[in-house]
Amino acid sequence: MDQSLNTKKLLGETLKQLMAEKPFDKITVSELTKRCGLNRQTFYYHFETIIDLFQWELNEEAGPLLEKFRQSPYQWKEAVLQILYFMQENSAAVLCALRSIENQQIRAFFIEYFRQVFSGLFDFICGDLKVDQEFKDFMMTLHITGAAGLAIQWLESGMKQSPEQLTEWLGFYLEGNVRGSFERYAGKKADSNQQPEVT
Repeated sequence: MDQSLNTKKLLGETLKQLMAEKPFDKITVSELTKRCGLNRQTFYYHFETIIDLFQWELNEEAGPLLEKFRQSPYQWKEAVLQILYFMQENSAAVLCALRSIENQQIRAFFIEYFRQVFSGLFDFICGDLKVDQEFKDFMMTLHITGAAGLAIQWLESGMKQSPEQLTEWLGFYLEGNVRGSFERYAGKKADSNQQPEVT
């Protein structure tokens, strides 16, 4: 592993430690680099802000979770389960970031994660149906923001259900409703196209 990556990993791990101790907005670059045994210039060589560092750490740890499942829509539950495990294992740091004034960037990370997980699933579900892209995008946005919001609320409310339980419930909903919604929409479009024009 090269020195630059080692330095980034050290900064990221130390930041998570500090986030378990105090609010995100109270952490300074000086405090972070002092605990790492580095100087401020080293931090700014790699990152512009502390939130940039945390986003890098999220991508470094959670990003590879997607690679295993990207090509297989059948594996979407496993991908959801893995991000819930990640949130559970890093709950102190993620909660700290979500409670910061810059939390929208963190929320956007989880929305993008679910977007990548669900994109293959939705292509698979409606692949044989004549559904226009606008409706498909609407359905994607509805379920992606819903799933990301559900995961964040689960974390913020104390993770009362296990990751396995939450994933199972989400599966019941998605597998029971998404295909049906696409079928009803495609059927309505087909019916409207078959109606004769009034002269």
